[in-house]
Amino acid sequence: MKAFASQVCFGVCVLLVGCGGDDDAPGSTASGGAGGTNSSGGSSGAGGSAPTANGGSATNGGSGGDAGAAGAPTECESPPIENEIDIAGAFRDHYDGAHRIDDEVWQMGSSIFDLIEVSNEEGWAIAENSADNEFFPASFSRFEWTREGGQLYYCQSVFAASTAAEAGDPPRADADDLAEGCGGFAWSSLTPIELIGSYEDDFGGAHTITSSAWQSGSSSFHLLEFSNGEGWAITQNDCANAYFPGLYSRFDWVAVEGGQGGAAGAGGAGADAATYYCQTGYNLDSAEAALELEPADSADLTEGCNGFPWSKITAQD
Repeated sequence: MKAFASQVCFGVCVLLVGCGGDDDAPGSTASGGAGGTNSSGGSSGAGGSAPTANGGSATNGGSGGDAGAAGAPTECESPPIENEIDIAGAFRDHYDGAHRIDDEVWQMGSSIFDLIEVSNEEGWAIAENSADNEFFPASFSRFEWTREGGQLYYCQSVFAASTAAEAGDPPRADADDLAEGCGGFAWSSLTPIELIGSYEDDFGGAHTITSSAWQSGSSSFHLLEFSNGEGWAITQNDCANAYFPGLYSRFDWVAVEGGQGGAAGAGGAGADAATYYCQTGYNLDSAEAALELEPADSADLTEGCNGFPWSKITAQD
């Protein structure tokens, strides 16, 4: 069982090596098209193939309840919704490497580190490197994190210790020196999905997006990987979702200056930009399959979401 510590003493000094770049519809919906399917059950005209959370069809006038949890894995496992570690979520580092962190694991690209002990107070975690990792398999690591000006940074200050105790022994990385304080190297930034916040779609459906998940009504979609620059996210449907639990989804989003009309980049939009999203896929067998799915057409907000409209989401105060 994971131990969450409040304090630890680091003793013997060893060489610390830099971290960072060395490795690597909703709408309470399982909508197959746009995010117009929502918990309020309003007829959306979006997402034609999958039902909304209340069993109604995503298209106007369609029959409800015939898709159900079709295609769900026999044994469903999804990431935890609530986490004790205070940096839980999906992130990109400044080398554009993908990270996902929860109470059980720190995943960095294809490398997996099983967390053994965590201190939120002091900002560190001891982990066992997976035996399948390309580098230093079955060894032990220490991760450290800090925040500066609202930005999260991390340092993998130990990566090849023989035991968990050894991983905890070396002196801490220097959080006062983000340029060289990680064993002589820079700490690496960790940036979450840019959509973090609370939203309402055009059908009254509520959406809450955190660094860990896209919550839509009673449905949760765990963020696994994303690109703010390209405006997409790969998620796993929570095992408690009414539709397609445990399977995988792809969300695309776009910010459009001045409202609907034409394509726009996903990031860097002005304050008056409108945000639209499409749940491009909802019942994929793997994260890889979701990633390979053809993106929704952001140049056509009327029919570019699998033949249906993209859904507008408006930030709530």
